[in-house]
Amino acid sequence: VASADYVAGKQAVEEKKWLLAAESFKRATLQDPKSADAWNMLGYSSRWAGKYPEAFGAYARALALEPAHRGAKSYLGVAYVRTNNLGKARAQLAKLESICGNKDCDEYKLLDKAITEYKAP
Repeated sequence: VASADYVAGKQAVEEKKWLLAAESFKRATLQDPKSADAWNMLGYSSRWAGKYPEAFGAYARALALEPAHRGAKSYLGVAYVRTNNLGKARAQLAKLESICGNKDCDEYKLLDKAITEYKAP
């Protein structure tokens, strides 16, 4: 069962209120420090808020808890694309391919698209 803070975070994501989402997911991780999903969503909302150090830290926690977490691997890869680190992004893409393939895996497709559309600064 998702905590009230996790649910509030998901609502804030739907409304694109990234800082509010990050605050909600941060509370959710305090309530359930072993929730890879909460850590992943904290990373996701932090990334959208432009807080990359926090995002990378949250993704690392999610993957420490659940090494094959497809969402965290995909979103971590997108964060690497956004911070101009294509080598690390491609490494996450390769890991995703080994976990879920490249045909019917939405997480793979999302990261592959981010890499394909990357424009160097």
